[in-house]
Amino acid sequence: MTTRKSMTLASATLQDIISKGAAMNASGLRGDGAERQQPIREEAHALLDAYLDHMADAGTHARAIISD
Repeated sequence: MTTRKSMTLASATLQDIISKGAAMNASGLRGDGAERQQPIREEAHALLDAYLDHMADAGTHARAIISD
């Protein structure tokens, strides 16, 4: 995977995280309980892990380019 692809995936994942935040906000406005919010929270956590993985991968690729 290239640095550009890793950064693109990271950006897309960040947008997904923001969408999950909006979903949590909407859920709160509707008065949904924790049982309805928990799946959204779990998806957001998984997306955050993916975002961090993509950023770490991009850094690894960038380091390789800079080292050359």
